[in-house]
Amino acid sequence: MDRVDIKSLIGSVVPNVPIMTLDMGTKCTLLCADCMRTGNRFNNVPPGGYGRDMTTSDFKKVLKYYDRFTFNGQLSDPIFNPHIETMFKMMVEAIPQDRMQLSSFHTAATAKHLKEEYYVKLFKANPHIRWIFGLDGLPGESQQYRKNQDSEFLFWIMTLAAEMGIPTTWQYIVFSFNEASIFKAKQIAERFDITLELVETSRWNGEGDPRRPNKFKGKYLDWSFSNVKT
Repeated sequence: MDRVDIKSLIGSVVPNVPIMTLDMGTKCTLLCADCMRTGNRFNNVPPGGYGRDMTTSDFKKVLKYYDRFTFNGQLSDPIFNPHIETMFKMMVEAIPQDRMQLSSFHTAATAKHLKEEYYVKLFKANPHIRWIFGLDGLPGESQQYRKNQDSEFLFWIMTLAAEMGIPTTWQYIVFSFNEASIFKAKQIAERFDITLELVETSRWNGEGDPRRPNKFKGKYLDWSFSNVKT
């Protein structure tokens, strides 16, 4: 029996390249109930741990060995790192454009000092990296879990990114308060050419947790869910 040509069977796939996940600092304005930062508060540990903001010097070191990055935060939101714009420009200078698209920037927090103009500067500094916005439902719904989030503002920034041609993902954790909005979110995402990523979390306070969705596992069985903790 001849050996099967695997590549001809599965076609083109995302290359299995090393990826560096970066927690960029210690700051976040949100008070999400099941976040690691919340747990730190109960354990008398600083919410953001004992770290510091990543510097451009730090980033230059990892840029020597990696060309694929995930900017996210278990203990922070990367939007608060003051060096992000410079780091984005460093990536443009060091990484081929086709590989830049394998990197992503995850954000969910908002703050009064973060204006539209700042996001536009970041989008222009590196228009190739994918932005992933944590918005759990439609504007006005998301802050039921993501306390202190200005979901209307972040929704506007997400659509602005998409209109500027930035690869954009809407990361949507499904709760009881937003499961009825999934189809409306799908329509909005299609209108703006945004990737809608539904997330099934496992961080429930038992079977009786009122935030736990009741219908989506059966009703929306054809949807692809990411089984991740958020």
